[in-house]
Amino acid sequence: MTAPALTELVKQLGQPLACLDIETTGGHTERDRITEIGVVTLHADGSQEHWSSLINPERWIPAQITRLTGIDEAMVVDAPSFNAVATELFDRLEGCILVAHNARFDLGFIKQAFRRTNPRFNPRVVCSVKLSRQLFASHKGYGLDAVMQRHGLSCEARHRALGDAQVVADFLGMLASDRLDALVDACRAQWSLPSLPPHMPADMLDDIPGRPGVYLIYGESELPLYIGKSIHLRQRVLDHFRNDHRQQKEMRIAQQAQRVEWIETPGEPSALLLESRLIKEKSPTLNRKLRRTRELCTIRWDLGSNIPPQVVCGDDIHPGESFGTFRNAREAHKTLRNLAAKHALCDIRLGLQQGAGACFAHQLKRCRGVCVGKETPCSMTCAWLKRCKPCVSRAVRMPERSPCASLVSNARFCMSSTSGAISASPTPKTMSENWQVPRPRALILTPTTSCCAGLKITLRNA
Repeated sequence: MTAPALTELVKQLGQPLACLDIETTGGHTERDRITEIGVVTLHADGSQEHWSSLINPERWIPAQITRLTGIDEAMVVDAPSFNAVATELFDRLEGCILVAHNARFDLGFIKQAFRRTNPRFNPRVVCSVKLSRQLFASHKGYGLDAVMQRHGLSCEARHRALGDAQVVADFLGMLASDRLDALVDACRAQWSLPSLPPHMPADMLDDIPGRPGVYLIYGESELPLYIGKSIHLRQRVLDHFRNDHRQQKEMRIAQQAQRVEWIETPGEPSALLLESRLIKEKSPTLNRKLRRTRELCTIRWDLGSNIPPQVVCGDDIHPGESFGTFRNAREAHKTLRNLAAKHALCDIRLGLQQGAGACFAHQLKRCRGVCVGKETPCSMTCAWLKRCKPCVSRAVRMPERSPCASLVSNARFCMSSTSGAISASPTPKTMSENWQVPRPRALILTPTTSCCAGLKITLRNA
């Protein structure tokens, strides 16, 4: 009964069905690559056509992937690259409805790969996970193993591309035999509705308004996956799911999303402020840019004193004395060591080495000699500002944003030629409670003349 039922399914849908599965080096659509492709094509005459190929990913295959799939580097070293099979694969898929289990994953990798060779690839897609959820809503578990166990399907080569593609074809055959009309309606419904994640009910987004506000996307837990803002909430949420094959973050959101909540606001500025507050309160896993980093570190240096630079973290960071922001103290110390080596600065003066007299780098002729009096502290301070500031400033990636992207205050500075002490005239603006934005998290001093007689002070928020 299966073959006639599949024939009728293909006729009613109007196109052959290409059941596809891939194996990859990992789950990152931009970084990882395909290692195997399998396609089972169901034609209107009832015949099935099988095709598969190992793919050389041109990168290392992790051990855990080899344990799961059995595909190792020796198997793909002589295999063709994706570009070598792209034309043949495109010809096989063109004019077909693409069917895959968790189609977002497979289609995301396929589209990324085709984008380099054939950007026209944009087939109709049916996700068999969504079919299973829609037709068997009372059951739990919709992964391929759960589907096989529930419906008594077998697979000779699980976690291999052609074997898993055959399971999808067998699943369609079983559905076509038992529930043909419901299957056809479910397939057509996937094309008419917005593309939603497989674990999100189809009516979940019906009530989202087209107004400004903040949205929260949740997975299984009460911790949000992502918090965002928009002047058109419904359109922005749907954009996440339309672009899941282009960006890894969107792929992760689409794979894990199960529900969406939203808060309307009067306009965009209030949405921006609410988004910033909620991200800091709830720390969603995929908001990397705005999420608060409590252990943020910076390099503090009182340029006019004999005290070496100090690495400070968290609430000890204050504007007016800091260079750069770092994820932890180890990164800050590593930056100091790299700057000292690159610009022949003194390890003792930078606090990287204890003791008096010549530092170890000077003995290797890698220090210009502030530790032995060959260079004045003022000269080294100038060297730090002139040579090292660009290196440090590239590490400044602010963990907080504000509606005011940059607050700038200029002042002229004078540096003592003996002590290296700095004085300002006029006095630069100080932070006050009247500012309606978060305090700046870094201060950058830039020489405005070759002798460091003039400096420009810039307070940055973003």
